[in-house]
Amino acid sequence: MCGRFKLGISMEDILDIEEILRQVEANIKENTLSPYLVKEIDFYPGSQAPLLTSDGLKVMHWGFPLEKKLVFNARSETLFEKNMFKVAAKSRRCLIPCTLFYEWQTTGKEKTKYEIETKDSLFYLGGIYGKTIDLKGNLMDSFAIITKASQGDMVKIHHREPLVVPKQNLVSFLKSTEENQEEFLKYASPEFIYHPMEGQKQLSLF
Repeated sequence: MCGRFKLGISMEDILDIEEILRQVEANIKENTLSPYLVKEIDFYPGSQAPLLTSDGLKVMHWGFPLEKKLVFNARSETLFEKNMFKVAAKSRRCLIPCTLFYEWQTTGKEKTKYEIETKDSLFYLGGIYGKTIDLKGNLMDSFAIITKASQGDMVKIHHREPLVVPKQNLVSFLKSTEENQEEFLKYASPEFIYHPMEGQKQLSLF
């Protein structure tokens, strides 16, 4: 699963993001990313996070409201079947930039918190988005992160992992067509780098 991630970017990262948006002919609003140049920020379900769509850079609410809960992950295996996600899976894809994500390994009654990175300082999680209604009846834009069965060493930590979109597939993932809409189901996982946390960081669940 993916229930928390961190983002902190450099000017070089912003240039990379702008290039992706140019390739999908989307609008570019540089000031949307400026807050993340100052410091790294953690995001969790219910927070507002920046993401890339074929319409440009957006800030959206993480999680689809369902009664009094938030559905913040979407299983890749059933993405095209669930009523909540199947339309978005075909035509409303997004890329969530992140520096790392967190996962908790459970061993008996013990939990170990990990920071998980890739060799790239910035990578992109695959997601879907759509219009939703909050508990007060307000219309808002929401997104969910796509997850899949864990591969490699991730299996030792958790049975699910977020979908990481390879660099060569970033544009085709956003500009989904009928021919390639299920291409992401075949993406290989990157080589993750695991950092077990200690002290107060280990104790913090959020």
